[in-house]
Amino acid sequence: MSPLPPIITLEEHYLSPLFSPPKIQCGTRPCLDSNNERVAFRRCLINNHLNGRFYDDAFFWPLFERAEALDVPIYIHPTFPDENTLPQYQGNYSERAAFMLGISAWGWHADTGLHILRLFASGLFDKYPNVENCYRTHGRDDSRGWGQRERGLRQVWQENIWVTTSGMFTLAPLACLLKVTPVEHVLFSVDYPFSQK
Repeated sequence: MSPLPPIITLEEHYLSPLFSPPKIQCGTRPCLDSNNERVAFRRCLINNHLNGRFYDDAFFWPLFERAEALDVPIYIHPTFPDENTLPQYQGNYSERAAFMLGISAWGWHADTGLHILRLFASGLFDKYPNVENCYRTHGRDDSRGWGQRERGLRQVWQENIWVTTSGMFTLAPLACLLKVTPVEHVLFSVDYPFSQK
């Protein structure tokens, strides 16, 4: 049984001077500090996309290579849809409803789950088999059409993916999650201060 990754809190998100929101906002590749002992850097939190660009793009793969070398998990956190994606959430309803569909009502969870599948389809988990990714949604194994992979999606899911219950804790999804995910890969957490459950 592999050890649990450290618990992530709001105060711990950006401990490395090399991995900070300003560097991400300017469009540069996020980096990991090689001296993670000095800065007590134990995890890497990245938004689900960088201005609409997902991390299956090989441009970002040095981040995963470094995380694997440092044995640092990467937490893919939901974020707001980019300007090109936002219109797909608009329809015959209020702007507020469209906004909610793009974030907590659907988009955050669906898009983050899609991101994990994009990383799998790109072959990232074959190239970096020990990289750990955390995210907070659910998925299922459908191995048709992925192309040749060294490991199937089920194996990658069970070895490389950690799921947090943060913000979405209800019993039915948890029961489903526990049927397909090793219990030691389920992180029970609260989306503090946004959720009090």
